[in-house]
Amino acid sequence: MNTRGMVELVALNIGLDLGVISPLVFTLLVLMAIITTFMATPILELFYPVGMRLSKNTRAFGELRPQAA
Repeated sequence: MNTRGMVELVALNIGLDLGVISPLVFTLLVLMAIITTFMATPILELFYPVGMRLSKNTRAFGELRPQAA
């Protein structure tokens, strides 16, 4: 889980402990946090260009390949 999801879960726990949100709302928001966290990677892979997804090291090693004569 990424840090955004963890911060959201901490805030939800505090809200539940203080009685600001009901257990039903807490459950729905926790499910939403988990689902959107797991959706982020596939959606980014779908829309982000392949060349931009390669790590800096992968691109650097790719540039070091000998050129064909």
